[in-house]
Amino acid sequence: MTTMTAAPAGAARPLTGTDEEGFTTHHGVALAEIGEEGERLLALGHPTDRQVLAAINAYHRSIGHRLVPGAELNDLVPYGIRRTWGIASHGADENYAWVIDDAAPEHPDAQPVTWINHEHLDHQDVAVQEQCPQCDHPSRSTAWGWGPGRRTGGPHHTCKACEYRWPAAPVYRVSLWKPRRREYPADPADCFACHCGPHFLCSTAVQPPVRPCSGITADPIVGHPLCANCRDQFPPDTWHQLVAAGYGTTHRHSGLAEQRDLWLVLRTRNGIAPTEAALEWEQRLALTARRAR
Repeated sequence: MTTMTAAPAGAARPLTGTDEEGFTTHHGVALAEIGEEGERLLALGHPTDRQVLAAINAYHRSIGHRLVPGAELNDLVPYGIRRTWGIASHGADENYAWVIDDAAPEHPDAQPVTWINHEHLDHQDVAVQEQCPQCDHPSRSTAWGWGPGRRTGGPHHTCKACEYRWPAAPVYRVSLWKPRRREYPADPADCFACHCGPHFLCSTAVQPPVRPCSGITADPIVGHPLCANCRDQFPPDTWHQLVAAGYGTTHRHSGLAEQRDLWLVLRTRNGIAPTEAALEWEQRLALTARRAR
């Protein structure tokens, strides 16, 4: 990653936009990450607004993001782009290949550069395409959020057409590393489904129910502590069906277990039988794994 310092640290040098200099080229625009977290980008030359938008969209896709249209992206052109001139020089130590400082355009070593502040752009993660369970509209992006029935959080698709939200199906490639099985719940005082407890009540969560949580006790059907809100959302017979379909069981990849539980509860709330929801889940895993190859 490249950085910027207050003063040049050696002989001036022209930047050409090569990979060795830390640049990647998108739509003809050479971009380099600036800052400890890559919160800014440096573009060589003075590309037009259209070129900057095309390049930064391609850059985010290359790192697994999809920029979301909105106020943040609208503000990028008037407030997040600064075209100036700069002088590049060798870095002061081995940590930085080069540094760059603003310069007057008439300086003999100056070259046109463009600073792009993209730190606050709203984005979603690029994911394997899935169809919305509600209207069959395709979605290829996810955002982290709370989910129904297991408020542990995870990636969710949001349908652009009907705004329906559903948990993404994780894709895990073959690995020889064997992770430790996760034990649930993390705190015996927490509800297994929504994680409410003495310091986190259901009424403070994003998802319903919104009444205060109470009665966190070990549920004999699920085998984990449940609060009254979560326990009362389904009759005992439905809970038996959910457990038979795999709800509450562990998996060597904790994300698979959590996302599966979110899916089972969500589909059961929509009137789908737990056995059918479990079959849909397995089909989703197979489909996303096939599409991710």
